[in-house]
Amino acid sequence: MKLIKLSKYRQTEFDDPKPAINTLKKWIDNGDLKGKKIGTMYFVYSNQNAQITPVNELVLKALEG
Repeated sequence: MKLIKLSKYRQTEFDDPKPAINTLKKWIDNGDLKGKKIGTMYFVYSNQNAQITPVNELVLKALEG
Protein backbone atom coordinates (compact mmCIF):
# COMPACT_ATOMS: atom_id res chain seq x y z
CA MET A 1 0.00 0.00 0.00
CA LYS A 2 1.17 3.49 -0.83
CA LEU A 3 1.47 6.21 1.80
CA ILE A 4 0.40 9.79 1.07
CA LYS A 5 0.78 12.91 3.19
CA LEU A 6 -2.06 13.50 5.61
CA SER A 7 -2.64 17.01 4.23
CA LYS A 8 -3.06 15.67 0.69
CA TYR A 9 -5.46 12.97 1.90
CA ARG A 10 -7.51 15.60 3.75
CA GLN A 11 -7.66 17.83 0.66
CA THR A 12 -8.71 15.10 -1.76
CA GLU A 13 -11.00 12.95 0.38
CA PHE A 14 -13.12 15.44 2.34
CA ASP A 15 -15.61 18.07 1.28
CA ASP A 16 -15.91 21.32 3.22
CA PRO A 17 -15.94 21.57 6.13
CA LYS A 18 -12.87 19.35 6.31
CA PRO A 19 -11.87 17.79 9.62
CA ALA A 20 -8.95 19.46 11.36
CA ILE A 21 -5.49 17.99 10.80
CA ASN A 22 -5.26 17.30 14.55
CA THR A 23 -8.50 15.31 14.36
CA LEU A 24 -7.08 13.17 11.56
CA LYS A 25 -3.87 12.66 13.55
CA LYS A 26 -5.93 11.45 16.52
CA TRP A 27 -7.83 9.07 14.24
CA ILE A 28 -4.51 7.59 13.10
CA ASP A 29 -3.19 7.39 16.67
CA ASN A 30 -6.43 5.68 17.80
CA GLY A 31 -6.47 3.27 14.85
CA ASP A 32 -9.66 4.71 13.36
CA LEU A 33 -7.78 5.68 10.19
CA LYS A 34 -5.03 3.48 8.77
CA GLY A 35 -1.89 5.53 8.65
CA LYS A 36 1.57 5.95 10.01
CA LYS A 37 3.58 8.54 11.90
CA ILE A 38 7.13 8.90 10.62
CA GLY A 39 9.10 11.30 12.75
CA THR A 40 6.77 14.25 13.18
CA MET A 41 4.86 13.70 9.92
CA TYR A 42 1.67 11.71 9.43
CA PHE A 43 0.81 9.64 6.38
CA VAL A 44 -2.30 7.74 5.32
CA TYR A 45 -2.58 4.64 3.18
CA SER A 46 -3.90 5.83 -0.19
CA ASN A 47 -6.45 3.08 -0.80
CA GLN A 48 -8.82 4.28 1.93
CA ASN A 49 -11.94 6.32 1.51
CA ALA A 50 -13.06 9.02 3.92
CA GLN A 51 -16.02 7.20 5.40
CA ILE A 52 -15.18 7.30 9.07
CA THR A 53 -17.96 6.21 11.40
CA PRO A 54 -18.46 8.85 14.11
CA VAL A 55 -18.14 7.64 17.68
CA ASN A 56 -21.52 8.99 18.82
CA GLU A 57 -24.56 10.99 17.78
CA LEU A 58 -23.05 14.30 18.95
CA VAL A 59 -20.09 13.83 16.62
CA LEU A 60 -22.44 12.86 13.78
CA LYS A 61 -24.48 16.03 14.28
CA ALA A 62 -21.31 18.16 14.34
CA LEU A 63 -20.08 16.63 11.08
CA GLU A 64 -23.44 17.16 9.38
CA GLY A 65 -23.38 20.83 10.36
